[in-house]
Amino acid sequence: REAGGIPPLVRLLEQGSTALQSDALEALTFLAENYDNSEAICAAGALPFVIELARSGANAQRSVAALGLARLCRSEASAQAAREAGGVSVLARLVRSGTAEQRGHAALALTSLAENDDDNLPAIREAGAIAPLVTLVRTGDNDQKEKAASALAILARNAENKVCIREADGIPPLVSLARRGTEPQKARAAAALWTLARDETNAVAIREAGGVKALVELVGGGTDAQKEHAAGALGNLAMEPGSQEAMRREGGVSALVALARDGTLEGRETAAAALANLAIERQSRVAIRESGGVPVLVGLLAERDSPSAPSDAAAALANLAGDTASQVAVRKAGGLPPLVALLRDGSDTQKEDAAGALWNLASGNADNQAAIIDAG
Repeated sequence: REAGGIPPLVRLLEQGSTALQSDALEALTFLAENYDNSEAICAAGALPFVIELARSGANAQRSVAALGLARLCRSEASAQAAREAGGVSVLARLVRSGTAEQRGHAALALTSLAENDDDNLPAIREAGAIAPLVTLVRTGDNDQKEKAASALAILARNAENKVCIREADGIPPLVSLARRGTEPQKARAAAALWTLARDETNAVAIREAGGVKALVELVGGGTDAQKEHAAGALGNLAMEPGSQEAMRREGGVSALVALARDGTLEGRETAAAALANLAIERQSRVAIRESGGVPVLVGLLAERDSPSAPSDAAAALANLAGDTASQVAVRKAGGLPPLVALLRDGSDTQKEDAAGALWNLASGNADNQAAIIDAG
Protein backbone atom coordinates (compact mmCIF):
# COMPACT_ATOMS: atom_id res chain seq x y z
CA ARG A 1 0.00 0.00 0.00
CA GLU A 2 2.67 2.48 1.02
CA ALA A 3 4.66 1.66 -2.12
CA GLY A 4 1.75 2.80 -4.27
CA GLY A 5 0.91 -0.65 -5.61
CA ILE A 6 -2.85 -0.46 -5.23
CA PRO A 7 -3.81 2.06 -7.99
CA PRO A 8 -2.00 0.11 -10.75
CA LEU A 9 -3.82 -3.06 -9.70
CA VAL A 10 -7.15 -1.23 -9.84
CA ARG A 11 -6.31 0.02 -13.35
CA LEU A 12 -5.74 -3.58 -14.41
CA LEU A 13 -9.22 -4.46 -13.21
CA GLU A 14 -10.56 -1.82 -15.55
CA GLN A 15 -8.28 -2.16 -18.56
CA GLY A 16 -6.36 -5.43 -18.37
CA SER A 17 -6.87 -8.65 -20.27
CA THR A 18 -8.96 -11.37 -18.64
CA ALA A 19 -5.83 -13.03 -17.26
CA LEU A 20 -4.47 -9.75 -15.89
CA GLN A 21 -7.86 -8.88 -14.41
CA SER A 22 -7.88 -12.21 -12.61
CA ASP A 23 -4.37 -11.69 -11.26
CA ALA A 24 -5.17 -8.16 -10.11
CA LEU A 25 -8.42 -9.28 -8.52
CA GLU A 26 -6.69 -12.05 -6.58
CA ALA A 27 -3.98 -9.66 -5.43
CA LEU A 28 -6.46 -7.01 -4.29
CA THR A 29 -8.62 -9.58 -2.53
CA PHE A 30 -5.56 -10.87 -0.69
CA LEU A 31 -4.51 -7.33 0.26
CA ALA A 32 -8.05 -6.46 1.38
CA GLU A 33 -7.76 -8.90 4.27
CA ASN A 34 -6.05 -5.96 5.98
CA TYR A 35 -8.63 -3.31 6.89
CA ASP A 36 -6.43 -0.32 5.99
CA ASN A 37 -5.68 -1.90 2.65
CA SER A 38 -9.37 -2.50 2.00
CA GLU A 39 -10.09 1.18 2.62
CA ALA A 40 -7.25 2.19 0.29
CA ILE A 41 -8.54 -0.14 -2.41
CA CYS A 42 -12.02 1.36 -2.18
CA ALA A 43 -10.56 4.87 -2.23
CA ALA A 44 -8.73 3.94 -5.45
CA GLY A 45 -12.10 3.25 -7.09
CA ALA A 46 -12.02 -0.55 -7.20
CA LEU A 47 -15.55 -1.33 -6.04
CA PRO A 48 -17.42 -0.87 -9.37
CA PHE A 49 -14.91 -3.07 -11.18
CA VAL A 50 -15.03 -5.80 -8.53
CA ILE A 51 -18.84 -5.74 -8.67
CA GLU A 52 -18.76 -5.99 -12.47
CA LEU A 53 -16.50 -9.05 -12.27
CA ALA A 54 -18.87 -10.59 -9.71
CA ARG A 55 -21.69 -9.95 -12.19
CA SER A 56 -20.20 -10.96 -15.52
CA GLY A 57 -16.75 -12.43 -15.01
CA ALA A 58 -15.72 -16.03 -15.47
CA ASN A 59 -16.75 -18.44 -12.72
CA ALA A 60 -13.42 -18.17 -10.92
CA GLN A 61 -13.54 -14.37 -11.15
CA ARG A 62 -17.07 -14.21 -9.76
CA SER A 63 -16.04 -16.31 -6.77
CA VAL A 64 -12.94 -14.23 -5.97
CA ALA A 65 -14.89 -11.00 -6.55
CA ALA A 66 -17.56 -12.05 -4.04
CA LEU A 67 -14.86 -12.78 -1.46
CA GLY A 68 -13.26 -9.45 -2.32
CA LEU A 69 -16.53 -7.64 -1.68
CA ALA A 70 -16.81 -9.32 1.72
CA ARG A 71 -13.41 -7.88 2.64
CA LEU A 72 -13.88 -4.50 1.01
CA CYS A 73 -17.29 -3.64 2.49
CA ARG A 74 -16.24 -3.34 6.12
CA SER A 75 -17.07 0.33 6.61
CA GLU A 76 -20.33 2.20 6.25
CA ALA A 77 -19.02 4.19 3.30
CA SER A 78 -17.86 1.14 1.35
CA ALA A 79 -21.03 -0.83 2.13
CA GLN A 80 -23.12 2.10 0.92
CA ALA A 81 -20.98 2.50 -2.19
CA ALA A 82 -21.35 -1.19 -3.02
CA ARG A 83 -25.14 -0.93 -2.80
CA GLU A 84 -25.20 2.17 -4.99
CA ALA A 85 -23.04 0.38 -7.57
CA GLY A 86 -25.50 -2.52 -7.77
CA GLY A 87 -23.59 -4.92 -5.56
CA VAL A 88 -26.57 -6.17 -3.59
CA SER A 89 -28.43 -7.57 -6.59
CA VAL A 90 -25.24 -9.16 -7.93
CA LEU A 91 -24.56 -10.91 -4.63
CA ALA A 92 -28.19 -11.97 -4.29
CA ARG A 93 -27.95 -13.63 -7.70
CA LEU A 94 -24.75 -15.44 -6.72
CA VAL A 95 -26.15 -16.69 -3.41
CA ARG A 96 -29.19 -17.97 -5.27
CA SER A 97 -27.66 -19.62 -8.33
CA GLY A 98 -23.87 -19.50 -8.15
CA THR A 99 -21.43 -22.35 -7.70
CA ALA A 100 -20.98 -23.75 -4.19
CA GLU A 101 -17.96 -21.53 -3.57
CA GLN A 102 -19.71 -18.48 -5.01
CA ARG A 103 -22.72 -19.01 -2.75
CA GLY A 104 -20.53 -19.18 0.36
CA HIS A 105 -18.53 -16.09 -0.58
CA ALA A 106 -21.69 -14.19 -1.52
CA ALA A 107 -23.27 -15.01 1.85
CA LEU A 108 -20.15 -13.66 3.55
CA ALA A 109 -20.28 -10.50 1.44
CA LEU A 110 -23.96 -9.96 2.20
CA THR A 111 -23.09 -10.21 5.90
CA SER A 112 -20.52 -7.42 5.50
CA LEU A 113 -22.96 -5.25 3.58
CA ALA A 114 -25.73 -5.79 6.14
CA GLU A 115 -23.51 -5.31 9.16
CA ASN A 116 -22.03 -2.02 8.07
CA ASP A 117 -24.95 -0.10 6.57
CA ASP A 118 -28.52 -0.39 7.87
CA ASP A 119 -29.89 0.75 4.52
CA ASN A 120 -28.60 -2.51 3.08
CA LEU A 121 -30.95 -4.52 5.32
CA PRO A 122 -34.10 -3.78 3.29
CA ALA A 123 -32.11 -3.69 0.05
CA ILE A 124 -30.91 -7.27 0.54
CA ARG A 125 -34.46 -8.42 1.26
CA GLU A 126 -35.81 -6.59 -1.79
CA ALA A 127 -33.13 -8.23 -3.94
CA GLY A 128 -34.53 -11.63 -2.97
CA ALA A 129 -31.53 -12.86 -0.99
CA ILE A 130 -33.29 -14.10 2.16
CA ALA A 131 -34.88 -17.25 0.73
CA PRO A 132 -31.62 -18.53 -0.81
CA LEU A 133 -29.79 -17.82 2.47
CA VAL A 134 -32.39 -19.92 4.28
CA THR A 135 -31.81 -22.66 1.69
CA LEU A 136 -28.09 -22.57 2.47
CA VAL A 137 -28.78 -22.93 6.20
CA ARG A 138 -30.97 -25.95 5.42
CA THR A 139 -29.01 -27.77 2.72
CA GLY A 140 -25.63 -26.09 2.28
CA ASP A 141 -22.25 -27.48 3.24
CA ASN A 142 -20.81 -26.64 6.64
CA ASP A 143 -19.11 -23.45 5.46
CA GLN A 144 -22.25 -22.23 3.68
CA LYS A 145 -24.46 -22.99 6.68
CA GLU A 146 -22.26 -20.98 9.02
CA LYS A 147 -22.01 -18.01 6.67
CA ALA A 148 -25.71 -17.99 5.84
CA ALA A 149 -26.68 -18.15 9.52
CA SER A 150 -24.37 -15.20 10.17
CA ALA A 151 -26.02 -13.25 7.39
CA LEU A 152 -29.52 -14.01 8.69
CA ALA A 153 -28.50 -12.96 12.22
CA ILE A 154 -27.59 -9.51 10.91
CA LEU A 155 -30.49 -9.24 8.48
CA ALA A 156 -32.96 -10.04 11.27
CA ARG A 157 -32.21 -6.66 12.86
CA ASN A 158 -34.78 -5.26 10.43
CA ALA A 159 -38.43 -5.86 11.42
CA GLU A 160 -39.61 -6.74 7.92
CA ASN A 161 -36.68 -9.09 7.47
CA LYS A 162 -37.71 -10.93 10.64
CA VAL A 163 -41.06 -11.61 9.04
CA CYS A 164 -39.48 -12.55 5.72
CA ILE A 165 -37.14 -15.07 7.35
CA ARG A 166 -40.08 -16.70 9.12
CA GLU A 167 -42.17 -16.77 5.94
CA ALA A 168 -39.23 -18.34 4.09
CA ASP A 169 -39.41 -21.13 6.71
CA GLY A 170 -36.06 -20.06 8.09
CA ILE A 171 -36.73 -20.78 11.77
CA PRO A 172 -36.75 -24.63 11.75
CA PRO A 173 -33.35 -24.96 10.00
CA LEU A 174 -31.83 -22.40 12.38
CA VAL A 175 -33.15 -24.36 15.36
CA SER A 176 -31.78 -27.55 13.82
CA LEU A 177 -28.40 -25.87 13.34
CA ALA A 178 -28.40 -24.67 16.95
CA ARG A 179 -29.03 -28.25 18.06
CA ARG A 180 -26.84 -30.32 15.75
CA GLY A 181 -24.45 -27.99 13.94
CA THR A 182 -20.73 -27.53 14.34
CA GLU A 183 -19.62 -25.35 17.24
CA PRO A 184 -19.39 -22.17 15.12
CA GLN A 185 -22.71 -22.98 13.42
CA LYS A 186 -24.44 -23.36 16.80
CA ALA A 187 -23.17 -19.93 17.88
CA ARG A 188 -24.30 -18.27 14.63
CA ALA A 189 -27.71 -19.96 14.73
CA ALA A 190 -28.24 -18.93 18.36
CA ALA A 191 -27.33 -15.35 17.43
CA ALA A 192 -29.90 -15.42 14.63
CA LEU A 193 -32.58 -16.82 16.95
CA TRP A 194 -31.71 -14.14 19.54
CA THR A 195 -32.59 -11.40 17.07
CA LEU A 196 -35.55 -13.20 15.50
CA ALA A 197 -37.14 -13.85 18.90
CA ARG A 198 -37.78 -10.13 19.40
CA ASP A 199 -40.85 -10.68 17.21
CA GLU A 200 -43.61 -12.44 19.18
CA THR A 201 -44.85 -14.47 16.22
CA ASN A 202 -41.27 -15.63 15.64
CA ALA A 203 -40.99 -16.49 19.33
CA VAL A 204 -43.95 -18.84 18.99
CA ALA A 205 -42.44 -20.35 15.84
CA ILE A 206 -39.09 -20.90 17.60
CA ARG A 207 -40.83 -22.63 20.50
CA GLU A 208 -42.90 -24.81 18.17
CA ALA A 209 -39.74 -25.80 16.27
CA GLY A 210 -38.13 -27.05 19.49
CA GLY A 211 -35.93 -24.01 19.90
CA VAL A 212 -36.31 -23.65 23.65
CA LYS A 213 -34.77 -27.05 24.37
CA ALA A 214 -31.92 -26.43 21.92
CA LEU A 215 -31.13 -23.03 23.44
CA VAL A 216 -31.31 -24.29 27.02
CA GLU A 217 -28.82 -27.00 26.11
CA LEU A 218 -26.44 -24.37 24.73
CA VAL A 219 -26.76 -22.21 27.86
CA GLY A 220 -25.99 -25.24 29.98
CA GLY A 221 -23.14 -26.74 28.02
CA GLY A 222 -22.08 -24.59 25.09
CA THR A 223 -19.04 -22.45 24.41
CA ASP A 224 -18.93 -18.96 25.91
CA ALA A 225 -20.30 -17.41 22.70
CA GLN A 226 -23.02 -20.05 22.41
CA LYS A 227 -24.06 -19.49 26.03
CA GLU A 228 -24.28 -15.72 25.57
CA HIS A 229 -26.26 -15.89 22.34
CA ALA A 230 -28.58 -18.62 23.60
CA ALA A 231 -29.24 -16.73 26.84
CA GLY A 232 -30.09 -13.64 24.80
CA ALA A 233 -32.50 -15.68 22.72
CA LEU A 234 -34.13 -17.14 25.84
CA GLY A 235 -34.45 -13.65 27.28
CA ASN A 236 -36.44 -12.55 24.24
CA LEU A 237 -38.45 -15.76 24.19
CA ALA A 238 -39.35 -15.16 27.84
CA MET A 239 -41.70 -12.40 26.72
CA GLU A 240 -43.92 -15.10 25.19
CA PRO A 241 -45.89 -17.03 27.86
CA GLY A 242 -45.68 -20.42 26.17
CA SER A 243 -41.91 -20.12 25.93
CA GLN A 244 -41.67 -19.28 29.62
CA GLU A 245 -43.45 -22.52 30.44
CA ALA A 246 -41.18 -24.45 28.07
CA MET A 247 -38.08 -22.91 29.67
CA ARG A 248 -39.15 -23.97 33.11
CA ARG A 249 -39.91 -27.48 31.86
CA GLU A 250 -36.56 -27.80 30.07
CA GLY A 251 -34.46 -26.55 32.99
CA GLY A 252 -33.81 -23.15 31.49
CA VAL A 253 -34.16 -21.25 34.76
CA SER A 254 -31.42 -23.15 36.57
CA ALA A 255 -29.19 -22.95 33.46
CA LEU A 256 -29.58 -19.16 33.34
CA VAL A 257 -28.92 -18.84 37.07
CA ALA A 258 -25.72 -20.88 36.66
CA LEU A 259 -24.62 -18.66 33.76
CA ALA A 260 -25.36 -15.50 35.77
CA ARG A 261 -23.16 -16.91 38.52
CA ASP A 262 -20.29 -18.55 36.64
CA GLY A 263 -20.26 -17.20 33.09
CA THR A 264 -18.09 -14.63 31.37
CA LEU A 265 -18.99 -11.00 31.97
CA GLU A 266 -21.03 -10.95 28.76
CA GLY A 267 -22.72 -14.20 29.73
CA ARG A 268 -23.60 -12.91 33.18
CA GLU A 269 -25.06 -9.73 31.70
CA THR A 270 -27.20 -11.59 29.20
CA ALA A 271 -28.36 -14.16 31.75
CA ALA A 272 -29.38 -11.42 34.20
CA ALA A 273 -31.42 -9.70 31.50
CA ALA A 274 -33.09 -13.01 30.64
CA LEU A 275 -33.92 -13.65 34.30
CA ALA A 276 -35.45 -10.17 34.51
CA ASN A 277 -37.85 -11.08 31.71
CA LEU A 278 -38.59 -14.48 33.19
CA ALA A 279 -39.37 -12.94 36.58
CA ILE A 280 -42.41 -11.21 35.12
CA GLU A 281 -44.35 -14.47 35.62
CA ARG A 282 -45.13 -15.79 39.11
CA GLN A 283 -44.18 -19.41 38.39
CA SER A 284 -40.85 -18.31 36.99
CA ARG A 285 -40.22 -16.14 40.04
CA VAL A 286 -40.64 -19.23 42.21
CA ALA A 287 -38.30 -21.21 39.93
CA ILE A 288 -35.63 -18.49 40.03
CA ARG A 289 -35.79 -18.31 43.81
CA GLU A 290 -35.67 -22.09 44.22
CA SER A 291 -32.72 -22.31 41.79
CA GLY A 292 -30.66 -19.98 43.99
CA GLY A 293 -31.08 -17.01 41.69
CA VAL A 294 -31.60 -14.35 44.35
CA PRO A 295 -28.06 -14.33 45.84
CA VAL A 296 -26.60 -14.55 42.32
CA LEU A 297 -28.51 -11.45 41.24
CA VAL A 298 -27.61 -9.64 44.45
CA GLY A 299 -23.95 -10.36 43.69
CA LEU A 300 -24.29 -8.80 40.24
CA LEU A 301 -25.46 -5.52 41.79
CA ALA A 302 -21.85 -4.86 42.77
CA GLU A 303 -20.38 -5.73 39.34
CA ARG A 304 -18.08 -2.83 38.49
CA ASP A 305 -16.77 -4.04 35.14
CA SER A 306 -20.16 -3.68 33.47
CA PRO A 307 -22.71 -0.85 33.51
CA SER A 308 -25.50 -3.18 32.39
CA ALA A 309 -25.10 -6.10 34.81
CA PRO A 310 -26.15 -4.11 37.92
CA SER A 311 -29.09 -2.62 36.00
CA ASP A 312 -30.23 -5.99 34.69
CA ALA A 313 -29.86 -7.55 38.13
CA ALA A 314 -31.85 -4.72 39.72
CA ALA A 315 -34.56 -5.11 37.08
CA ALA A 316 -34.70 -8.84 37.80
CA LEU A 317 -34.96 -8.22 41.54
CA ALA A 318 -37.70 -5.64 40.92
CA ASN A 319 -39.75 -8.27 39.09
CA LEU A 320 -38.93 -10.97 41.65
CA ALA A 321 -40.27 -8.68 44.38
CA GLY A 322 -43.78 -9.33 43.10
CA ASP A 323 -44.20 -12.01 45.76
CA THR A 324 -43.55 -11.94 49.50
CA ALA A 325 -41.20 -14.93 49.62
CA SER A 326 -38.86 -13.28 47.12
CA GLN A 327 -39.00 -9.98 49.01
CA VAL A 328 -37.78 -11.83 52.10
CA ALA A 329 -35.14 -13.73 50.11
CA VAL A 330 -33.67 -10.51 48.68
CA ARG A 331 -33.38 -9.00 52.16
CA LYS A 332 -31.81 -12.13 53.60
CA ALA A 333 -29.33 -12.27 50.70
CA GLY A 334 -28.16 -8.76 51.57
CA GLY A 335 -29.70 -7.16 48.50
CA LEU A 336 -31.06 -3.98 50.02
CA PRO A 337 -27.78 -2.12 50.82
CA PRO A 338 -26.31 -2.53 47.30
CA LEU A 339 -29.60 -1.38 45.80
CA VAL A 340 -29.52 1.72 48.00
CA ALA A 341 -25.90 2.27 46.94
CA LEU A 342 -26.91 2.05 43.26
CA LEU A 343 -29.73 4.50 43.86
CA ARG A 344 -27.24 6.92 45.39
CA ASP A 345 -24.14 6.47 43.21
CA GLY A 346 -25.11 4.60 40.06
CA SER A 347 -25.67 5.77 36.50
CA ASP A 348 -29.06 7.16 35.54
CA THR A 349 -30.19 3.76 34.27
CA GLN A 350 -28.89 1.99 37.36
CA LYS A 351 -30.62 4.52 39.61
CA GLU A 352 -33.90 3.99 37.78
CA ASP A 353 -33.72 0.20 38.03
CA ALA A 354 -32.61 0.31 41.65
CA ALA A 355 -35.49 2.66 42.52
CA GLY A 356 -37.96 0.27 40.91
CA ALA A 357 -36.53 -2.66 42.82
CA LEU A 358 -36.56 -0.85 46.15
CA TRP A 359 -40.13 0.32 45.60
CA ASN A 360 -41.34 -3.21 44.88
CA LEU A 361 -39.31 -4.73 47.71
CA ALA A 362 -40.76 -2.23 50.19
CA SER A 363 -44.34 -2.66 49.02
CA GLY A 364 -46.37 -4.21 51.83
CA ASN A 365 -43.26 -5.40 53.65
CA ALA A 366 -42.52 -3.55 56.90
CA ASP A 367 -39.28 -5.44 57.54
CA ASN A 368 -37.90 -4.44 54.14
CA GLN A 369 -39.01 -0.86 54.65
CA ALA A 370 -37.08 -0.70 57.91
CA ALA A 371 -34.03 -2.34 56.35
CA ILE A 372 -34.04 0.13 53.46
CA ILE A 373 -34.14 3.04 55.91
CA ASP A 374 -31.27 1.50 57.86
CA ALA A 375 -29.27 1.14 54.63
CA GLY A 376 -29.47 4.89 54.13
